[in-house]
Amino acid sequence: PPEIIEPAAGRVFTVVNNSAHGGIRVNLIGREPQGKVAPGAEYEELLDALTMDLRGIVNLDTGRPIVAEVYRCDELYPGPERDHLPDLFVQWSTDAPVTAVGSNRLPRLEGRYRYVRSGEHRPDGMFVVKGPGIAPGRIDQPIQCTDFAPTIARMLGVALPDALDGKPIPGLTG
Repeated sequence: PPEIIEPAAGRVFTVVNNSAHGGIRVNLIGREPQGKVAPGAEYEELLDALTMDLRGIVNLDTGRPIVAEVYRCDELYPGPERDHLPDLFVQWSTDAPVTAVGSNRLPRLEGRYRYVRSGEHRPDGMFVVKGPGIAPGRIDQPIQCTDFAPTIARMLGVALPDALDGKPIPGLTG
């Protein structure tokens, strides 16, 4: 069985997010109950080092990085609730299956993904809809995820606030 990791014992810990993006939170003094990393220079240096180390992990079957991008939370979500979020978000590469990884700081690690899903949400993903009055076919224009709520609401005859992002998908709502 895997070793149990106690978040308070280390300088960082993972935050369960989803399988497409990882979350890493620094055990920051003044924010975490048993903080280990000082705010300021020590915190910034740790985030820089983590980012560099993460970008150095490769899929040993392809030789390509397993990390597509590392984002700092402060750049994405500044605001009053920021301290409830991870410090780094890790966007995993989806160009090939990963069964073995390694880096100059990490020994070879192997494993199989056993989760039930075979895919993730992606900007170029697909959606399927079926129902009365919906003709079979393809929609040839890009659809934004913000269009789903107004489309479903209109199909159900439910009014939504005017300030809502998105618009009903043409051809699905009449």
